[in-house]
Amino acid sequence: ARVIIVLSDGEDNACKSDVIAKAVEASEYSIQIFAVGIGEAYEADFLKALVCSGGGRLFGHAEVDRVKEAFVDLAAALSNVVVTQATIELEFAHGILAGKAYKVSPDQAYLGHVRPGVDRRYKRRLGNIERERQHQFLVRVRVPVNEIGSRRLATVRIQYDVPALALR
Repeated sequence: ARVIIVLSDGEDNACKSDVIAKAVEASEYSIQIFAVGIGEAYEADFLKALVCSGGGRLFGHAEVDRVKEAFVDLAAALSNVVVTQATIELEFAHGILAGKAYKVSPDQAYLGHVRPGVDRRYKRRLGNIERERQHQFLVRVRVPVNEIGSRRLATVRIQYDVPALALR
């Protein structure tokens, strides 16, 4: 697993948008970011946004003495990685308009607006997936009102590597 671990005390350094942009760029290179927040001032919302783009997780404790526990939890999470470089691709049917996307499990996060390309596809990197952790997403869509009955809204494709089995 390719990861970056960010340790933050919450002090504002006035470059949050640049940091988020670099986190998104790192996710494009299959690098997953984990954040460890320490002290009472760390900003959980900012750190969640930081780790969200690459499927990372936030660990944190208000008590500085408990930071060691956060690193123990992080090491356990990394040792349970069974799938790496996971991506999900949605291909929307003709006439379906994609809206906002949310990650609801294992952590909750607002992912922003889904913007499919001209091929009606939207791809998102999930990063590494740990043993026995489910990832769930919600994507808001609009369906034309003049069509009644059942129809396919989207096709979902998930790609990933399983290094232990040398599979992709």
